[in-house]
Amino acid sequence: MATGLGTAEKWKLKDAQARLARMKKMLNLTDEQAQAIGNTMQQHIQNQSQLTMAMLTGKFTPEQQKALGADHASEQAEIKAVFTPEQLAAYPDYLQAEKTTAADNSAKYDASRIAEDFSLAAAQQEQIHAAFYQITLNAPEAAVAAAKQSGDQIGRAHV
Repeated sequence: MATGLGTAEKWKLKDAQARLARMKKMLNLTDEQAQAIGNTMQQHIQNQSQLTMAMLTGKFTPEQQKALGADHASEQAEIKAVFTPEQLAAYPDYLQAEKTTAADNSAKYDASRIAEDFSLAAAQQEQIHAAFYQITLNAPEAAVAAAKQSGDQIGRAHV
């Protein structure tokens, strides 16, 4: 179990580095800002790994559940605190770009898996990609709404 979490943490760190590179380019971050944001991302990934381990081992306390729910908001606040007013104004555009990038990457992966399994033509692959892209792009809002309605703090934290 610990090996799997270690692998997941490494993947999350790699993903955070890629997001930080895109953020640095889009928001024109200074090296100091990028370092501070990278440190924040790394710390939150480590916190999430510790909370996940507690959850998987049955040692997950109500306080940790609250911490998990607040962790994403805390990370965002720490990141925003590093920005200049101009960067803060451009941050929503960055978040939207990240959302579309993630939806496209997910759709490409899912479509390629189906295309591989069923030997689909290029036109069929594009149709599947477009469908998965729309589903993935709209999924977070639907998941958050469902989590809010059910009171699922953990589901809300992971979206």
